[in-house]
Amino acid sequence: MLKIVLNKGITKKSLNKLLIQIGEDVMKNFHCCATCVNFVVKREEKENKIEYYCKRLGFETKSHYVFNCWEPKENVKKLIDKQKKLQF
Repeated sequence: MLKIVLNKGITKKSLNKLLIQIGEDVMKNFHCCATCVNFVVKREEKENKIEYYCKRLGFETKSHYVFNCWEPKENVKKLIDKQKKLQF
């Protein structure tokens, strides 16, 4: 757990904004369909074709696409937490 002591001139509001910005910056490194729990890869043996599918949205997608419904996989959550800790 991170404990922060506020210096004079630093408000809780400005600190919250900073922490949110750090979190958003770390998320940008990982936020894409390929890291989402709903991302599915289907391989068609007959046609020798690979399809990328979002089971939540119900349509074909690409691994690098970004949507607001993103829910990171467990291993990605751990990496995000690790990156956030390194920011301090």
